[in-house]
Amino acid sequence: MTLTRDDVIDLLTAAASVDLRKLGEADITGWSAILRPDLDRDLAFEALRVHYATSPERVMPAHINTRAVEIRRDRADREERVAREARQVRNDARHGLHHADGGLALNADGPPVPGAYQVNDAFDRRCPKCDAEPLEPCTNLANGQPRRIPCPPRLRAMGEAEKNMPGRV
Repeated sequence: MTLTRDDVIDLLTAAASVDLRKLGEADITGWSAILRPDLDRDLAFEALRVHYATSPERVMPAHINTRAVEIRRDRADREERVAREARQVRNDARHGLHHADGGLALNADGPPVPGAYQVNDAFDRRCPKCDAEPLEPCTNLANGQPRRIPCPPRLRAMGEAEKNMPGRV
């Protein structure tokens, strides 16, 4: 998905064929660091083509990044609903998410994500759903595994009455 060093060299060589720039190692390193990490070769070259077809300016990495986003947005706007949903399912699968019974099933099991447990100070109190103790991660009741994120009831901010109840932290 991301551009390789050879892809960046090819992209810069194509740009140099239009604007006659001289290329060096620093150009390759700089462009590699600045180009979007989600660019693929075809999209980068399409962005280069669109840039030089519509602008007399010498292309820079920001031009490629901006044009790539515009191209993606344009493609998404033109995409049929069924094709868009199929693409979303493929992207979800690639990121470890899977669809079950028509809904999106997130794999919430795994090492706790500290930031998730900081929401509304959830880590500082007992979980009303899975009974996880304060400072302990929630547990998936179906398989006993620790959860990356707290159970939804634990995330809710406590009201004043709950804060004053005995046994609450």
